[in-house]
Amino acid sequence: MSMNSKPVGTQIMTTKIHNNRLGTPTIVAASVAVALLGGTPNVLAQQQSKAQGIEQIIITSQKRVKNLEEVPVSVAAMNEKAIEQTGLRELQEMDEYIPNLQISKGSSYKTNITIRGVGSSSRNIGFDSRVGVYVDGVYMGQSPATNQDILDVERIEVLRGPQGTLFGKNTVAGAISMITKAPDEEFSGKVKVDIGNYASRRIAASVNVPLSDSTFAKLSVNKQTRDGYVDNLPTSSSIGEQDSLSYRLQLKSILTDRVDINIALDGMDTERAPYTGSAFASPLGTLTPTTDQYTAINEFEPIEDRELKGGAVTVDWDLSNGGMVKSISALRDTYSRFQGDLDAGISYVAGMLPGAPVTVGFAFGINGNAELDYTDEYRQLSQEFQYISPSKGELQYVLGLYFYDQEGETTRNAIGHRDPTHPFYTSGTLEYPGDDFDVLNTHGVVDTRTYAAYVNGTYELTEKWTLGFGARYSHEKKTVDWMSDTSDSASDVLGVGITLNAAFNFYNGDYQDEHTDKHFSPEISLMYALNDETNFYYRGSSGYKSGGFNVDFITASQFALGLEFDKETVVSHEFGVKGSAFGRNLTYSASVFSANYDDYQVQQFLENSGSVAGAAVIGNASEVDTKGLEIELVAQLSDNFRLTSSFGILDAEFVSFPGGGTDSDGNVIDLSGARLAGAPDTTFNIGGQYYLPIDAIDAELMFRLDYSYTGDRYIDSNNQEEETRTLANGDVISFGYVDSVSNVNARVSLMSYDYTWEVSLWGRNLTDEYSPYVDRNIFGSYLRFDSIPRTYGVELVYNF
Repeated sequence: MSMNSKPVGTQIMTTKIHNNRLGTPTIVAASVAVALLGGTPNVLAQQQSKAQGIEQIIITSQKRVKNLEEVPVSVAAMNEKAIEQTGLRELQEMDEYIPNLQISKGSSYKTNITIRGVGSSSRNIGFDSRVGVYVDGVYMGQSPATNQDILDVERIEVLRGPQGTLFGKNTVAGAISMITKAPDEEFSGKVKVDIGNYASRRIAASVNVPLSDSTFAKLSVNKQTRDGYVDNLPTSSSIGEQDSLSYRLQLKSILTDRVDINIALDGMDTERAPYTGSAFASPLGTLTPTTDQYTAINEFEPIEDRELKGGAVTVDWDLSNGGMVKSISALRDTYSRFQGDLDAGISYVAGMLPGAPVTVGFAFGINGNAELDYTDEYRQLSQEFQYISPSKGELQYVLGLYFYDQEGETTRNAIGHRDPTHPFYTSGTLEYPGDDFDVLNTHGVVDTRTYAAYVNGTYELTEKWTLGFGARYSHEKKTVDWMSDTSDSASDVLGVGITLNAAFNFYNGDYQDEHTDKHFSPEISLMYALNDETNFYYRGSSGYKSGGFNVDFITASQFALGLEFDKETVVSHEFGVKGSAFGRNLTYSASVFSANYDDYQVQQFLENSGSVAGAAVIGNASEVDTKGLEIELVAQLSDNFRLTSSFGILDAEFVSFPGGGTDSDGNVIDLSGARLAGAPDTTFNIGGQYYLPIDAIDAELMFRLDYSYTGDRYIDSNNQEEETRTLANGDVISFGYVDSVSNVNARVSLMSYDYTWEVSLWGRNLTDEYSPYVDRNIFGSYLRFDSIPRTYGVELVYNF
C-alpha cells in the first residue's frame, strides 16, 4: 500500500511518448510518470504501445502523486488523449462521460454543476456554488468562471462526495480539478484546426520552448466560434452563437536542484448570444406565435460577455528529509455581463395581437423592449502553503494553511423601453412619456474573507490495512452593502394612475449586514488490500457551504422575512472497491454512498400572491438525504479494442422541508419527500474504441462510439410531476420537468503511428435527440428550452 506515493511537484523522469491508445474516458487519468511505474522510458513506451493491459491511473488531487486504485475516494477522470478522442471543448460537455455528474448548458454566467444530485449556480454574489472547480490547485471562483475552455489540459479529475478537508468550503457535493501540461525541456508544439456545421471554427495551438537548461516556457491559445442554432423571429438572427478566445502562458524554472518555480498567466474572453429560452406563455394568457423547435421571440439577441484572467505562482521546495514545502499564490478576476429580454418576447407578441388588452401592454412595456442588464465581477486573492511529508514510512501526511479574499460586486437592472408607434400613443389614448424607465435597479458588494488550516494523511496499520484521516478548520466572514431602487416604477410611468411596482412589489431601500461561519470538517477512511489487485475502502467525510445573503431581485414581502441564510453542512459515508483482473485487461471501481445535508440551502422562484412576478428566494431546508451507487469499468478485449462503461443510481430528496414551495395561487406546500431539482435517478454511458492498423502508410484508423443516458429530472424545487398552471384564457400548460434523454457521439480518426498528424471526422448527438422542457422566470413568463441539435465536423492535428 505504501508503494507509489510522491509529493506533487517532485522531479521524476519523463519522456514524450506519441501513443494513440492511452485515452480511456471515465476512469483513466494516467499521468505518465516513469519513475512511479518503474523501468526506462523505452521499456515503458514499448509496454504501452502494445496495449497489453490497461495503464495505471495516477492522480494528484490528494496533494500527492497517487495510484487511483489505492485512494479511498470516488474519483473519475479523463486524460489528454481521452479528451481529444471524445472531442471535448468545454468543461460543461464532460457530464456525458461521468456517472452522477450534470453540468448545465446554455448560459455560462450561471453554470450549475451537480454531483450526486447536489449542486447550484451562484446566481448572485451572496450565494456560493456547491462544486469547486480548480485549475492547477487554484480555485476558479463562482459560476461565471467555472465553464472553462479545455486548453492544453493533461487531465481532469472529478471527485465525488464532500471534499471539505483538502479543498475546503463550497465542495459539499465534490470538486473538479483540471491539471494543465507543464513546460518541459523539449521543443515541441501542436496545431489543431476544427471545422463543423453551424459555421463552427476552432483553431488551437501550443508551443513549448526551452529557454535554457533550467528554464522552459509554453504558450497555448484557443480560438473558437460558432453560429447560433435557434432562430430569433423579431431580429431574423440566431441565438446560441459563441465566440471565445482563451490563452495560457507558463514559465517553469529550476532554480536549484531542490527548488522549482512555476508561473502561469491565463485568460479567457467570450462573447455569446446565449440561449435563454423561447417565450411559451404568460400568466395573462397564451401568447405563442410559433411552437416550432429552435425558435425564439426575443426583441433583441441576448448578450453574454465573460472576461476571465488570473495569474499564479507555485513554488516547490524539496527538503533534505524527502518532504516538500509548496506555496501556491494566485490572483484572479472574473467579469460577467448579461443582457437579455426581460419579458422573453411577450411584449413583442402582445403587440401582434389585435385588441391586446391594456394590461398586457402595461405589464410588458407597451410593445417596447424590456431588458435585463446584469454585471457581476469577482476579484480574488488566494494563498496556500503545504508541507508534504516524506513518501517513505508508515505515516504520510499533508499540512496546509489557506487564505482566500474575494470582493464580489454586482449591478443588476430591469429596464423598460416604450414604443412611440404603439396605437395607445399614436391614438392619443395615452400621452407618450419618453423612451425608457427603470423597473428595478440594484447594486451591491459582498466581501468574503476565509482562513483555514488542515491536515490529511494515511497510516499503514499492517501490510493490508491503511487508516486515512483528515481535518480542516475554517473561519469565514462575509459583509454586504446592497441597495434596491424602484423609484421609477413606483411613479406613474404610464400616466394612468397606476405604478409598475404595484404589480411587481419589489423592495425599495438598502441593506448592510455581516455573516460569520466557523466550521470543523473531519474525515476518516479505512482501506483493506485483499491482494495486489483489489482494494476495499470505507470513507466518512464532511464539509460545509457558506451562509450568505440573497441579494437578488427581492420583493418587499421577501425582504421582510430576511435576506440572510445559514451555512449548510454535510456528513457522507461511502463504501467502495477498486481493482483490476485478468492481467490488468479489466479495471473496475464501485461505490455505494449516502450523504445527509443539514440546513440545506435552497434557491428557488416561488409564486407571490401579491405580485405578477415571483419571488427569488434563498432559504434553509431542514434536511436532505442522497444515496446511490456508481460502477465504472474498462475492459481491454483485445490489443485493438477497448470498452468503457459507467453506471449511476441516485436517490436525492428533501427529508424535511415543510412550507418549502408554493402552488399556482401562492399557497404554501410541503416539499418533504420531494426529489431534488436536477437530480436524475439513473445515468449510464458505454463507449467502444477500435484501432485498425494500416502499415502501408504507417498509420491506423480509430473508430469510437459513445452512448449516454440521463434519466428524468425536475427543474425547480417544487418537483411535482409536470407541474401545471391554468392561464387566464383557460389553457393549461405543464412545466418544471425534463424527460429522460439519450445521446450518441462518434469519431473516426486516421493518425500516424508516431502521432505526427491526425485527421478526424466527429459527430455529437448523432440521433438529433430532442428533449425540450418548460421553465418559469421571475417575471412570470414561461420559457421553452430546446436541447442542442446534432453537430458534426472535421478536425486536423499536427504535432511537432
